[in-house]
Amino acid sequence: MDKVKKILINIAGTLAFPVIVFVVFFAVTHLANTPSVFSFNLIPNVVQNIGVGILIALGMSVNMATFRIDLSAGAVTTLTAIVVGSIAVDHGWPGWLFMIVCMVSGVICSTFNGAVYAFLRLPSMIVSLGVTMVLESITVLYRGGKGVTILTGPIREFGGAPTIFIILILAMIVFHVVMEYTGFGFDQKAFAGNKRIAVDNGKKERKNVIISYAFSGIFFGLAALPYINYFGTVDAASNMSSASVMFDAMLPVLIGSFIARFSNQVIAIVVAVFSMKMMSYGLICCGFNNTMQNVVSGVMIICLVFISARIAAGEHKKLVKGRINMLNEKRQTAS
Repeated sequence: MDKVKKILINIAGTLAFPVIVFVVFFAVTHLANTPSVFSFNLIPNVVQNIGVGILIALGMSVNMATFRIDLSAGAVTTLTAIVVGSIAVDHGWPGWLFMIVCMVSGVICSTFNGAVYAFLRLPSMIVSLGVTMVLESITVLYRGGKGVTILTGPIREFGGAPTIFIILILAMIVFHVVMEYTGFGFDQKAFAGNKRIAVDNGKKERKNVIISYAFSGIFFGLAALPYINYFGTVDAASNMSSASVMFDAMLPVLIGSFIARFSNQVIAIVVAVFSMKMMSYGLICCGFNNTMQNVVSGVMIICLVFISARIAAGEHKKLVKGRINMLNEKRQTAS
């Protein structure tokens, strides 16, 4: 009976956020009689447009779990889409070859980012900011900054349904297996818990950094497939314009960290990405433009970071208090 109750609580906790989002925007748009009404008919569109968010969120969560902030995710995806996409079109590549080269491109770009961070030992946010500017400059210089336009053909179709759903499922399975059942995944948990203790116990931080960034690059590269399919045209990035892609995924990662208390990390990220995409549709139905949506996202990020910090501080305080009580009990027993 207790097991069934726990399962029901986990299901409720996992689905609570998307249900609340849907109910709120459904009620608001119907009560306000807005021109665009939020309804169940929008859900298929939401499902079809979550590929980019899921893949980038999975990639970002690899490093965010160990408190490394990678701002270059959007730049890696944009660069991959433009460079690999244009070459693929020129040479008539099939979709599967385009996918493989996209992953290779993502790994190379992200590994470069990780290597700079590992060897210079600068804050990860500063390093990724510089790498983002470098990658964006390449998109501006490449072919005169024309970007890439792919309106038809096997590459565009490969990034759409049903192929992209197969890719997403395989990507999520690989992510779960690597993070939960491999030595690298165990090292990630060790570094997330306490970096100093992990290093003192023989864990190689520099090696972990390189592998982490390389692994995240696989997902950033794969994100180029649905990115091209969704937009058709990918423009060169400059002045940190690619950061918007990264911030769209950062919020689901933060939300997913809360939902993961009721399920595993992959399911939590998928639910969070779906919820945020649904929220985006809801804000559009309420008349919010892109600027106002960014304001809402920014406020949510600040609130979630604050809440996360408070929860972490509370858990640390509880841990310290528990250790103090244990020492006091030992002293009383000894005396």
